[in-house]
Amino acid sequence: MLSTACDWFGGAQPDNVIARVNEQYLYRSQLADIVPAGSSAEDSSRLVKAYIESWIREELLLDQAKKRLSSRSKDIEQKLEDYRRSLLIYSLEDEIMTSRLDTAIDPQLLESYFELNKAQFLLRDPIFKGRFVKLENGAPKTELLRRLLTSKRHKEEKQLEDYCLQYATNYHLNDSSWAYSGEVLRSMPRELIDRINFNSRGLFETSDEQYQYFVVVNAFRDVGEEPPLELERNNIRDLILLQRRQQAIARYIDEMYQRAEAEQKFEIYP
Repeated sequence: MLSTACDWFGGAQPDNVIARVNEQYLYRSQLADIVPAGSSAEDSSRLVKAYIESWIREELLLDQAKKRLSSRSKDIEQKLEDYRRSLLIYSLEDEIMTSRLDTAIDPQLLESYFELNKAQFLLRDPIFKGRFVKLENGAPKTELLRRLLTSKRHKEEKQLEDYCLQYATNYHLNDSSWAYSGEVLRSMPRELIDRINFNSRGLFETSDEQYQYFVVVNAFRDVGEEPPLELERNNIRDLILLQRRQQAIARYIDEMYQRAEAEQKFEIYP
């Protein structure tokens, strides 16, 4: 049976039976896609033999499952049918969305949605704009670091990044966008957190037996406060698209129902 690849895929009857487990059959045509093009006869035979053995083992397991789990089989079959139905409906919905969903969102719509739904977006973690650098004690040029951290000159940003790449054990330099302060707080000693409390602005620093810490706070918002729109823009966009998706699907179902009703494709019996 396993002599050559031609033995497997040749012959006048492509659906000849290759193997059987009880009342289940494996046919020659089911093996056509398992051997990569250009495989040698030896490799083809090895792959086919492995596939057949795997198929037999799986069918034997399924047979045992049906026998030993007969009391639960109806529940399993119902779950499979429910999953199949859900998958078919979801696939149809995706097809509908491809042709019907308008994904363009005007910036003004984002702002309006944010203004009307601010309570949904109140901060659960503090956020801040600023810079943070953690150095080992004895790191050189700390005066240069202090100047670079507070500098507003664009050309010195690269110099600051180069310094941190060379000497810092941890750092956050992007002070033009909001960051969740928890990411930075985890690297700060408690003493420094208590001192700045993110209520002041400017450069703060401290040290312990191993590290020096520098943080520049430009802006801060605490838990329960309103976040900036820029931080929630992508979330709002996703929410608007979700609403549009739900509305488009509901319209499609209504139209389908009305057509079916007009064509008398269903009846409701008293």
